[in-house]
Amino acid sequence: MNRILLVCLLALSACGYRFDGGDPIAISVPYVIGDFEGELTDALAAEISKSADFRFTDGPSDWTLKAKIKGATNDRIGYRYDRDPKSGELRDNVMGIENRKTISVEISVEDSHTGKCILGPQTIKAGADYDYDDPNSLQDLSFVNPATGRLATSIQFSLGQLDNVGSAGENAIYPIYDRLARRIVDGMIASGSWDDE
Repeated sequence: MNRILLVCLLALSACGYRFDGGDPIAISVPYVIGDFEGELTDALAAEISKSADFRFTDGPSDWTLKAKIKGATNDRIGYRYDRDPKSGELRDNVMGIENRKTISVEISVEDSHTGKCILGPQTIKAGADYDYDDPNSLQDLSFVNPATGRLATSIQFSLGQLDNVGSAGENAIYPIYDRLARRIVDGMIASGSWDDE
């Protein structure tokens, strides 16, 4: 008798059986409105695929996850004083060196068969902090190359460790989209419980 029970338990756990008795819910994700490069759409598909509760599909589905990027903010949160390049003394002006980018997305989940709204609409936010070099500071972005004696930009020699504010802000969207996708899927698992970050 114990042997039969053990075999049944192993068979159930090996198949990824869920004790609520249902199969994973098939979810499709149309192209996210405002996601010009498709990064958020990709992040949502990847996060849904990781979940045991859902199954991502680009075909017929049970649910349709609709999303729209509502906006982004870019707040300067870190500063430093500029220095005189010759004397090294602090100048009166401050320069930005760190920003916080926050992206908000409105999401809703619909029954793919009836079009009825199951969850949402809800606005979800996520953000990331990033450092950068000030493009207005000559000493941050350049140095005198000892081999040539000429001024050279430091960014080309930094191997990705230094970046200007524009490029650093663009790169910050990848971790933000990953956080947004995780929050959206976690909220769907919790039946629409999206807490503020």
